[in-house]
Amino acid sequence: MFDSPVRHHNEFIRIASLDFVFTHILKYENGLAVYGIICCHLNNVLTFWSTKLEKSLFLAENDFHNSSIRHIKWFQITDELSWLLVFLGNGQVYVYEICNYPHVQNSFSLWLDEDFACVKNILLQNISNNQCLILFTKMAYVVIILYSLTEKKIVSTKREMIPKTAIIPGFTFIKDKQLLILVTDVGKFVCMYLSTTESEVNYTINIVSHNFNDKVKYFTCNSVVFSKNQCMCALTFQCNMPRYSKNDGHVRNKVVLCTIPENLVELESKILLVNNYNYGDVIDCIETLRINKINDKSNELYEVDRSWLDKCPIQNLKLIYWKIVFKSKKNEQDETILQELQMLLHVRFLTSNCNEKKKIKNEEQYYYRIMLSNYSQKLPAEYILVKTDAAKFIRSFTQADHTYFCTTCEQMILTFTDYTMFICEFEHKELRCPVTLGPLGIPYLVCSMCFTMANVTAKNQSCVWCFGKYIPNKLLH
Repeated sequence: MFDSPVRHHNEFIRIASLDFVFTHILKYENGLAVYGIICCHLNNVLTFWSTKLEKSLFLAENDFHNSSIRHIKWFQITDELSWLLVFLGNGQVYVYEICNYPHVQNSFSLWLDEDFACVKNILLQNISNNQCLILFTKMAYVVIILYSLTEKKIVSTKREMIPKTAIIPGFTFIKDKQLLILVTDVGKFVCMYLSTTESEVNYTINIVSHNFNDKVKYFTCNSVVFSKNQCMCALTFQCNMPRYSKNDGHVRNKVVLCTIPENLVELESKILLVNNYNYGDVIDCIETLRINKINDKSNELYEVDRSWLDKCPIQNLKLIYWKIVFKSKKNEQDETILQELQMLLHVRFLTSNCNEKKKIKNEEQYYYRIMLSNYSQKLPAEYILVKTDAAKFIRSFTQADHTYFCTTCEQMILTFTDYTMFICEFEHKELRCPVTLGPLGIPYLVCSMCFTMANVTAKNQSCVWCFGKYIPNKLLH
């Protein structure tokens, strides 16, 4: 399909580009990545280039004579296969399969109707090694196409019109649940549960209720942005009432931040799967959890199962702790459970640190022994495993001597049983690090999620109580 260029590439440089896409890394030359770029020019010509730093090399061209090109998109389907989607002004959509850039292995029409409607949203999703879903919206329609990667053909096409809708401004697809979530121009959420076979795709539709109908009564939703984990989204609205003057008092635009129901996105499972305490991977999930708990009016009481808490993974323990912390109205039982969970988390953290460290200094042994002894006395007897681990280190550190004195008066420190501070006999107070239990000094580190402070020796360690880790305090830089 792509012949050698019949015109000099300088001609294309002089023709303005309507759109362009970066494709992928083609190769490396002297340690530098060479990328592919496809340009769409105003004269309906696609040109293919390779580029490195500020230098580009012309490779091929392709002409469209039947209609103007509106825009182009690039999708990486597999490691070997890529698709270039060309959207024409008459509403048609064409696909070019490229294995060896810029040579086209196969081409087909994705949409042949000349409806002159633009594709508002499009998503390609692999559902198996030999099948992929192509999802896109046109006006009030959502189109679902099942494509066979082995047979190189469209297997099934379904088109559904969403009632009482002029346009669908945004959607997202949750692969694990085969769930397509659409947002309509009136701000309604529509769920489409998909099921696929080798030859067909089917779906069921469900409308999701929300609580901001009155706020956007005279507004039209024109764009949607979903968060990384698809558990929350931002909707922009524009007023659809006539404007008679610049000072008519109407609010012209609104932005609404809303959460997706937990059962649709499996919120808690995503939080528990966070790796290496990278809070940035689940920041939207944690924020969604916080919003949900603040708006929860059920006054649900947490039933303490201490035998399970005694042996559950630390991530589960932290999740339970924060679900209670985020409650807007806490009763006396909630506060008691929080204190218990806080002690339990700190004991688990300290014993884990003792297991991991090859050599523990004398002062650390003393701090650990006093704190673990205090916690063991306060924790209920049902925590058998936790108390057993604590007792092991208490016995191991019996020879550790007291070495720390008040920095203000140099008197004996009376209490080490408060993990937040030291207190001497003259009641001078000094902050402590919850990780090392030593003096905090200048708080060089803060947790990336809950902003608890730690000293510099705790860098990149996981937080005692949450899903973050200790990072440099930006206020000191």
